[in-house]
Amino acid sequence: MNFRYVARLLGKLLSFVSLTMLLPLAWSAYRGEWDIVRIFADSILLGIILGAALAFWGRKAEQEFFR
Repeated sequence: MNFRYVARLLGKLLSFVSLTMLLPLAWSAYRGEWDIVRIFADSILLGIILGAALAFWGRKAEQEFFR
């Protein structure tokens, strides 16, 4: 199995899922739930950082899933 390719795919997926949490963050900010906004912001930041790190690690991966 090509682990760098898997890391790149997981990194992109994690970044996408993290970005989808922007809508609940905005809704919580609109409602004035600032503790929840902080939790969403921390989760988004951590997800984007980890996703970018995984995508960076797998950037030179071959397009084959199995070797």
